[in-house]
Amino acid sequence: MNTPSSPRRHSTHQACRQRGIALIVALILLVVATLTGMAGIRSTTLQEKMAGNQYDRSLAMQAAEAALRAAEALIAADPSNVAGSVDCRTVACPAVPPNTFTPDSANWQNVAGAFAMNAGLMGSTPQFLIQRLGDVTALSETGLDRSANTLQAGGGHIEPPRPVFRVTARSGTPTAANDRAVVFLSARITAQ
Repeated sequence: MNTPSSPRRHSTHQACRQRGIALIVALILLVVATLTGMAGIRSTTLQEKMAGNQYDRSLAMQAAEAALRAAEALIAADPSNVAGSVDCRTVACPAVPPNTFTPDSANWQNVAGAFAMNAGLMGSTPQFLIQRLGDVTALSETGLDRSANTLQAGGGHIEPPRPVFRVTARSGTPTAANDRAVVFLSARITAQ
């Protein structure tokens, strides 16, 4: 009579062990699902930061380009007398002004009017610095010796000297308090 009761005890013992294994498998699956969810959240957060940085950089680039256009308009208005420009004809100025990457705004002009783009979004106003480099006297220095006007006027045609400027523009004043992107652009402009 002992034989029928012993298989019953054996099957009850196996069922208890199986329930323990099911708990362990369920816990492992729960840990895997949690880690997958956390990785998804981390990836989404990183992508959101990258998109925000790209947006910020785009705004800064637009503001710096607007500052370049403002300087070009100022030069085109009166190339012989550009207000606020630094004269580099006697003493050579560095290609990158020394205060470009600092909050020092000496000689930098704020953009105003129609050129003041994204100033409210950027936290500061776009700025530009104009340096007068000298004058271009030879047409070959500008590439205009091959223009239709020069060819029609003949080889001995001499144009009056044209002032040459270097414009450095920045999207705003770089400061530690302003955690926005700052873009710097530079262009060489020959006045007409």
